[in-house]
Amino acid sequence: AGFYDKLVNMSYSDPVDSEAMTLNLKAAVPSGAVIPFAAVARSSCGKKAVTGGMELGAVLTKDSFQKTISISDTGDGNYHGLINTTGLACGDYKLTVAPSNLVDIPLSIVPGLALASSSELVSPQTEVCFGVPRTVSLVAKDANGCPVVSGADSFKIHITGPHSETIDLQYSGSDGVYSGTFTPKVAGAYSMSGELLSGPEPGIIGQESEVTNTKYVCFDVCQG
Repeated sequence: AGFYDKLVNMSYSDPVDSEAMTLNLKAAVPSGAVIPFAAVARSSCGKKAVTGGMELGAVLTKDSFQKTISISDTGDGNYHGLINTTGLACGDYKLTVAPSNLVDIPLSIVPGLALASSSELVSPQTEVCFGVPRTVSLVAKDANGCPVVSGADSFKIHITGPHSETIDLQYSGSDGVYSGTFTPKVAGAYSMSGELLSGPEPGIIGQESEVTNTKYVCFDVCQG
């Protein structure tokens, strides 16, 4: 009788309550990755369903952005989906699985590690004359283009021109921006390049191709 009871329990599933479903998904996921999740069907008492049969869909939203995610039924009470964060901006999103109680579930896409090829120099917007301090900056970014806001990386900017100098940058405290101060001693034409000294991909930041070159930024220093 005991063995028979076990067989019955394995095959019988209490009626599913779509308002009692649970979600297996971390609240913070990395950018540039494919993240699996599972919506779990349960009874009104919280007992997990052991059969499938529900038709579910999901949508990921952020402000006006909306992305539909397909969900597959594996026939065991679990409904699986994949969130591809490649190309998505980092920040706070909401996931809804319908029809169910899983509405506007918070989900954060967080930056990965800073890479030299993804980080960007900030072009100076104003001209200054020699002897006047100016701020030089770059933005640390991960492989997916998200600003890396940990402030844990090490960068330098190399100034080349009539007065050449290497500047150690400090994290500004927001948006992945690292900055330093350069005071040109001589007027003329200058260029600057950035260098990442930490992480899995150190080197000169930016990308160089036949179409574009983001490894160098040029600027002029006036006589005054």
